[in-house]
Amino acid sequence: MQNFVILTDSCCDLPLEIINSNKLDYVPLTYQLAGKEYFDDFGHSLTYEEFYQAMKAGNVVKTSQATSQAFYNKFLDYVIRDIEILYIGVSTGLSGTYNSANLAKRTILEDYPAAKITLVNTLTASMGQGLLVLKALGLQKQGRTLAEIVEYLTERIKTFKTFMTVNDLHYLKIGGRISTIQYSIGSLLKINPMLRLDQEGKVGIIDRVRGRKRAIQHLVNSLKENVVGSSAQIIAMSHGNCIEEAYLLKDEIEKNINTKEIHLGIIGPVVGAYGGPGALAVFLMNE
Repeated sequence: MQNFVILTDSCCDLPLEIINSNKLDYVPLTYQLAGKEYFDDFGHSLTYEEFYQAMKAGNVVKTSQATSQAFYNKFLDYVIRDIEILYIGVSTGLSGTYNSANLAKRTILEDYPAAKITLVNTLTASMGQGLLVLKALGLQKQGRTLAEIVEYLTERIKTFKTFMTVNDLHYLKIGGRISTIQYSIGSLLKINPMLRLDQEGKVGIIDRVRGRKRAIQHLVNSLKENVVGSSAQIIAMSHGNCIEEAYLLKDEIEKNINTKEIHLGIIGPVVGAYGGPGALAVFLMNE
């Protein structure tokens, strides 16, 4: 059997029990909150509840990509044991983390020319990235080769869809995603921007609706419009510490779409710094 490891980064937002049960190794991103730096480590350094409460209290979050040195150290640990590496990373349209991994790979190959490191840019994040990691782990357990898993991921990423909405425009303004004027008008009219990740994995506004219920329905409709074929769908969901609304969204998805799997997780600090409390995201992977 081929000896390889699947690595990811902390933007995948998989539940901690899945991380632990699969012994999934990852490179953490970091963030600064209230004058302290934390690892984005699935709630170890700071719980999700504490993080979102701090945001609600007005604390500004600053995020940092994972460094090439962090990736070099992680890769080296496997390379010196002759273990091949498959890194499944956050979208290059959202973070420079993938580029750090690529730089580390080039440096490793200079020092260890026989090393085998494959990088996959998911063009998504949070539970969308997590879903792709989860599928890769499942294929690995089935005995699939690294090349077969990469081919599977590459094909799924081509049609992968990511849609989201936020409950408070304040965090998009801080993150530079919208202007001050857009923020002022949107907040006054209680506008919920409907967002998606494009083919380059970058955030774009596709619509604006008034009210939370309409925003949730828009997410459901976006999924319905992008379903390919009649087979049961594989969907992932992420929420910004708003579990009740996440369950409401999940119920609406199940009522309107033939689903095979729905995976639900909370949005971690690095991604959550831009979406803020109350953010909701849905991800569709056509099989």
